[in-house]
Amino acid sequence: MHIHILIGSLFGPAIFGYRDTPHYAVIVWAILCSLYFLFKSRDVLAHSHETAYGEGATQTSGSLFSTFLIFVAISTVMTGVHYGVYFVAATFS
Repeated sequence: MHIHILIGSLFGPAIFGYRDTPHYAVIVWAILCSLYFLFKSRDVLAHSHETAYGEGATQTSGSLFSTFLIFVAISTVMTGVHYGVYFVAATFS
């Protein structure tokens, strides 16, 4: 899928940790990377919407809510992983 986005996003927290950037930068970075990942995965989300609701279905509040939950899940995991990279890089600075 878009694994290069996920791996490439680890460079930001590594640089932030090495340069002793404040912690909130990691949270902002994780949210921006999650949004970018969802944007690049919009064809997969559209296909899953068609599969769940039928072909030609319009956007419903249920599908928007499920997309929001996917965003929250991805952001949470990315924040955790990015903080791990941040703290490892901070030990080398």
